[in-house]
Amino acid sequence: MTPSSASSEASASLNRSVPAGAAGDPGRDHVDPFPGDDSATRQNRAAFPGDSSATRQNNAAFPGIDSAMQQNNAAFPVVDNAPGQNDAAFPGDGNDSLGMRIASRVESFREHFGISGAVLKTIAVVSMFIDHAGASLVRHYITLSAGHVTPEQLAFYKQVYYYMRRIGRLAFPIFCFMIVEGFLHTKNLKKYLSRMLLFAIISEFPFDYALHHGQALFEKQNVYFTLLIGLLVLAGIRAFYGRIPLQLTVMVSGMILARLLKTDYSYKGVFIIELLYITRFTRFWQCACGASFMQYYEKMPTPLAFVPIWLYNGKRGRQHKMLYYFFYPGHLLLLGLLTWHVLPALLR
Repeated sequence: MTPSSASSEASASLNRSVPAGAAGDPGRDHVDPFPGDDSATRQNRAAFPGDSSATRQNNAAFPGIDSAMQQNNAAFPVVDNAPGQNDAAFPGDGNDSLGMRIASRVESFREHFGISGAVLKTIAVVSMFIDHAGASLVRHYITLSAGHVTPEQLAFYKQVYYYMRRIGRLAFPIFCFMIVEGFLHTKNLKKYLSRMLLFAIISEFPFDYALHHGQALFEKQNVYFTLLIGLLVLAGIRAFYGRIPLQLTVMVSGMILARLLKTDYSYKGVFIIELLYITRFTRFWQCACGASFMQYYEKMPTPLAFVPIWLYNGKRGRQHKMLYYFFYPGHLLLLGLLTWHVLPALLR
């Protein structure tokens, strides 16, 4: 027998099917190298029907690996499943980040406990009335009663005046925020601008009459002019969308105009409107930037105006739109009459 034929015969004997347990078979050691693992091998074949024989033999050689893997799969049943199932097992991972969960809970809180635009305007109107009552009626009362009351009483009246003016500081940031909201949601910007201009003109005499010693001094313009300029700036920013140099020019021009006209709150009032518009995409940053600026400009409690702004839920609520417009000149005219005619008559 030649060496090549002997090698062929040996190879054939290795691949021959041999009954299990046949004694004296020369290929037994090669075909079944792990004689004690027949049951484990069959289990692995059933579990992995597509594996090669070598793989199945290795699985049979290490029967504990499968059980360990099964235990791991039982401990972590969703690791290999769909991403949505992984998010359920590990809620802090993936797209469901901490920031998103916080934002979702904040929106849910606003939905159930937030305040509408009508409530927000009411807070601003009440705060403004307290401010103007202090600036006109209480201040003039202090002047008239200076020589007729005790120093303690005079000090008390001055404290009342101070706190009324501080409470009134809450109004302007809210009005600026509502201008931004009105600009974003108005269906007719030209009509909106025309209405603002009309009431700016109507309110000028009551503004001077109530707050400037009963005289029509056109040296300082009422807050409607400040809000109107801010609204015009927002319209310019939108008109020059994508052209940053022109947008910046519009913003600076608006502040210069407010400064030249000597409007209430001047250029800083226009700037806060611009700031609230630029940061409008995130309520947190809108309130944080607005409160920081007002703290620098007006001090406390002005930044507290951004607490109700933060609670604003985006709903209009039950509003009487024209009532808010007429309230500004109406309450100034009333305070002017009380300050310069009724109060002096009562103190005679």
